[in-house]
Amino acid sequence: MIDSGYPRAGTSLPLTHDKALGTVAQIAVVAASFLAVAGPAGAAPTGVTVRSETGWQPTGIRVDTGQTFRVGHRSGDWTVGSPGLPRVGPAGYTPEVDRQIYQGCKILTDQPYGRLLARIGDGPPFVVPTDTALTAPAAGDVAFRIHDDDRCLGDNAGALDLTVDTTTAADPGGTATVLYAADWSSGLGGWVGHPSWKVLRGVLVNDGTSGSLKPLLAPYDTEQLADYAIEAKIRVVRGGGCCRVFGLAARRGTGGGGYAGVVRWDGATLISENDDNILEYGEPFAPESEWHTYRLEVDGNVVTFLVDGAKLKTVTDNRHLTGGLTGLISAEYQLEVATYRVLRLN
Repeated sequence: MIDSGYPRAGTSLPLTHDKALGTVAQIAVVAASFLAVAGPAGAAPTGVTVRSETGWQPTGIRVDTGQTFRVGHRSGDWTVGSPGLPRVGPAGYTPEVDRQIYQGCKILTDQPYGRLLARIGDGPPFVVPTDTALTAPAAGDVAFRIHDDDRCLGDNAGALDLTVDTTTAADPGGTATVLYAADWSSGLGGWVGHPSWKVLRGVLVNDGTSGSLKPLLAPYDTEQLADYAIEAKIRVVRGGGCCRVFGLAARRGTGGGGYAGVVRWDGATLISENDDNILEYGEPFAPESEWHTYRLEVDGNVVTFLVDGAKLKTVTDNRHLTGGLTGLISAEYQLEVATYRVLRLN
């Protein structure tokens, strides 16, 4: 419960199996509703409804090891405490709200209540950033649930309407093909940079202890290809005051240089070169604690910085016309990075 007095089912005495999961008939109805809308891998996106009052819910969608799939949030919200707690989407509660809730009902202790979780077959649960290309860690059937233990589901309410797309990964705008996609399932996987960067359950994280603007470099070099985009799904876990920044870096050489698209602590955005030389400021943007897709394009002498498909700034500059190294920047920001891709521009 929230320390100020919001009740949570199951926090005083363990719930019975029936109370935690519903009757056998209720489970059968929920499972049937998932199987009815499920489609084969590679088909058009499948519609799925995930209910907050039920534990693991099968979708009837099967993926193979290494297969790419994408989960989208169409509509809906849910709460782990009704009445009393606000409703949230698949990202779950903000840290400020989450730490006020009784912590004994968590499945993943480092994740907020209300977050959308998935598992493949009987594998371990993992968080699901929506509208992001995910790689299946194993073969099996996909199941979803709310982040809230089975014995604490009695006071939950609401549902999320999702789509699951099992077609192969491609640029969602249809303007590029994937040259490189990061795989953090077994650690950093060759990424090089400050030790504030690490991997937690397949998600790249930064603990906010670095004040450097030098990027964490991806283990991929576009070599002679100078025109490309980099795209990353990022969530701010904890920001702060002056002078924290985070963003993307492109056209780095072995000795540095290149361009960066950056979001500052005060909501300002900008494009810079050679780490700290600001070229121009862009439209303001407040990331808060939601997942967003950040994109930096280098096309000839034109550099463009976008968030969620919206253009924040475009500049023209003739200094860094080559350079195939790319990476991520975080100066004193705690971040989660779900995906990172290098894309060929058509």
